[in-house]
Amino acid sequence: MKSRSCGNIVFEDGSFHICATLTSGTIQHLKKDLQVLAITEPAVIEWRADYLKENLTEENIKAGLKLIRNSYSSTPLIFTLRKESEGGAWSLSEEDFYRLRLCAAETGLLDLMDIELSSLLTEHEKLFLYESLIRSMKASGKLLILSFHDFTGAPAENTLIGTVLKMMKEGADIEDTVDTIVK
Repeated sequence: MKSRSCGNIVFEDGSFHICATLTSGTIQHLKKDLQVLAITEPAVIEWRADYLKENLTEENIKAGLKLIRNSYSSTPLIFTLRKESEGGAWSLSEEDFYRLRLCAAETGLLDLMDIELSSLLTEHEKLFLYESLIRSMKASGKLLILSFHDFTGAPAENTLIGTVLKMMKEGADIEDTVDTIVK
């Protein structure tokens, strides 16, 4: 992996950073969670916006990102929005997921975006849309995390290597295949 910087954090092979993940169900709960989080001072914050149970709208995405950024102005912020099939809490259309991710990226408030690799490798013209989103993010200095989750078991080593190679081809700054979950 090529070394990547984000704020005062350097991501490189073998590096280790504490990431606090926010899974607040409402914007009000997010405010409270940020107050509690102020005690821990994480190196990185991940907002799992897909856990937002109240309207998952562009307005709430912007409000959540502003809240986090106002509380932690210099802490690298990962924005994650997963489909239900990827371990998230929402079943929206591919277009809605893309629109909400684009909205988040356009705020300029996040430092990294985590997208499941399968979102880029689907049929239709979605790949083209994500190419422009990724180009725009990279042009503004944002990093892309591409993830791969297998909820049925741990894939063979060759499969994982092939997956990482696909991630690199699609423009990942950070590849995440460690999150494989076995039920």
